[in-house]
Amino acid sequence: ESPSEKAASTAADGSAAAIAPVNDETKAALLQTAAAVGLACVFCAGVFATRGVEDASAWFAAYVLEESLSIDNLFVFSLIFDYFQTPSAAQPRVLRWGLIAAVVLRLSFICAGLAVVEQFKGVLLVFAGILLYSAYGLLTDEDDEPEDLSQNPVVKLTKQYLPSTDTYDGDRFFTTGADGVASVATPLLLALVCVEISDVIFAVD
Repeated sequence: ESPSEKAASTAADGSAAAIAPVNDETKAALLQTAAAVGLACVFCAGVFATRGVEDASAWFAAYVLEESLSIDNLFVFSLIFDYFQTPSAAQPRVLRWGLIAAVVLRLSFICAGLAVVEQFKGVLLVFAGILLYSAYGLLTDEDDEPEDLSQNPVVKLTKQYLPSTDTYDGDRFFTTGADGVASVATPLLLALVCVEISDVIFAVD
């Protein structure tokens, strides 16, 4: 093998090593996301076929808006998992239960919100004021330091009222305490509670 061929082979090996392979978890997440978006598009097409372009456009606009708002949730969930050092294998269980509770909570918020708006149109101005205040806070916040979740009210409230341990027990929410009798919450349950409380707060938007 000539020196030029060796150099080319070395460069090719280096390039291959520099490109990080996509792991199975990432592939599965991308496939699930693609499937979910595909089903949403199929549902939207069904709305268009049965109810017309106006309802289909309204549904699609609401879907895109909800997808955009969910990006905030992803950042918060990532911070929570990093703070509690949640193992990757246990994160899907938190997200699964979080999704079930989120559906119930969001449905309750939607029904209650519709009832309130129908009775008091002026409440929309209150909600608009809350969003404007939040936007102003984001624009004027000059603190670029990473957030310390140990001082977050949600995390502090959860750890205060839930007897817990700092040790994980697989993907269990409860484990046996140091006394060998009482059950205490694992960090996985604390992460779930923080996720749910955060989702309730985000549901206000």
